Amino acid sequence: MASQVQLAAFEKVKAAIQQLITELKEEKAEEIKKRDYCSEAFNTNESATFDATNKGEDLTARKAQLEKDIEGLNKVLKETREKIEELKVDVATATYNRQKEVQEYKVIFGDNSLVKQILEKALERLKEFYNKKSFLAQPEVTPTGLNAGGYKKSGSGGGAMGLLQEIIADGDKDTAEALQAEKEYQAAYEAFMADAKSSMLDLGKKVES
Repeated sequence: MASQVQLAAFEKVKAAIQQLITELKEEKAEEIKKRDYCSEAFNTNESATFDATNKGEDLTARKAQLEKDIEGLNKVLKETREKIEELKVDVATATYNRQKEVQEYKVIFGDNSLVKQILEKALERLKEFYNKKSFLAQPEVTPTGLNAGGYKKSGSGGGAMGLLQEIIADGDKDTAEALQAEKEYQAAYEAFMADAKSSMLDLGKKVES
């Protein structure tokens, strides 16, 4: 009987120990679970922090690059606008100079035409005078020419009529040279204006874009 009581007591102690062991295992498993959760949460948080840090650094670098690009674009825009203004000034100057050249040509052409008309009338009167009088020789005439130093008596024509013919021929030559120069100036002006228009369009596109 006594042995049965002792056995029963032993079984109770054994069961209690076994229960304690089970509870300890469960507590340990719970602690491991908590540890794993904390470790996972820490790693996740650390990864998120790392990602956020990298993203922040990328954004900072992109911001710096964008600011640099904007600064460069503003510089190009400023230079382009300055070039446009310079081109406008060049066009205005070229147009003003061209107008002056045209006026100068008109004056030269008008003066030469008027002088030629006067000389041709004088030449015709001389021809009529000498034809009427039937002179064999023309009188010696020493006029003051249109150019510095005057004209010398021509060996081929001779006399006043030859002198007038020489002056008229020189005037025609000057008029022809002035006309050729006028054509060249006009061609150069038109070429410049065409280039200026093309450049203005290109610069305008840069400003608009």
